[in-house]
Amino acid sequence: MATKLNGSKIGLMMDLKYSLVIEATSDPNLFGFYSPDLEGFTGVGHSIEDCLYKAKRGTC
Repeated sequence: MATKLNGSKIGLMMDLKYSLVIEATSDPNLFGFYSPDLEGFTGVGHSIEDCLYKAKRGTC
């Protein structure tokens, strides 16, 4: 998984079996996430950690 910090990509190692993209939304209290590897796999979380938790548990 890669994420952007101040416009630079940084890689993070996670124990997911698929790619996960987490993006900021226009609401500063929400993040969106999706997997380009799994059709229809999307969700919203209140933090990056919340998105990771939901993605790992499949509770999108």
